[in-house]
Amino acid sequence: IRSIEGVDVSHLAGSATAASVVKFTDGAADPAGHRRYDLDVVAARPDGGGGTTGFDGDDPGAIYAAVARRCAGKRGVVDLPDLLLIDGGVAQLAAAARALSDAGVVVVNARAPDGGADDRSSNEEANALGPARRVALASLAKGRLSGE
Repeated sequence: IRSIEGVDVSHLAGSATAASVVKFTDGAADPAGHRRYDLDVVAARPDGGGGTTGFDGDDPGAIYAAVARRCAGKRGVVDLPDLLLIDGGVAQLAAAARALSDAGVVVVNARAPDGGADDRSSNEEANALGPARRVALASLAKGRLSGE
């Protein structure tokens, strides 16, 4: 694993929702890859809601929006990480996996610290896409992987 990105969302009592993406490359912080997204001004949530009203404390919806924006890249240029860490539980992890899938990114097998594996996709499918469109996905909550 050469590059790792972590995603977290924050809000103030359901308003002023923002997401941060931090990047590490070759084991060192990579500030040029850090991103901050103001999610109160997004066009739509995956459930059709949203707009200028924001997410009203909807962390999974905000994670979906942040990961979708990250996959869209800046001016169409996308350099996805090898591993994407999500700060959240099962719902946030599922939202991130859905955003990756909707963006055409395959979630590949990831390994937990205990050696457990995620079987969300086959390695054959991921290898056919090449490294630019595949990402390992894990949650910071209790070592959960995207398939749990």
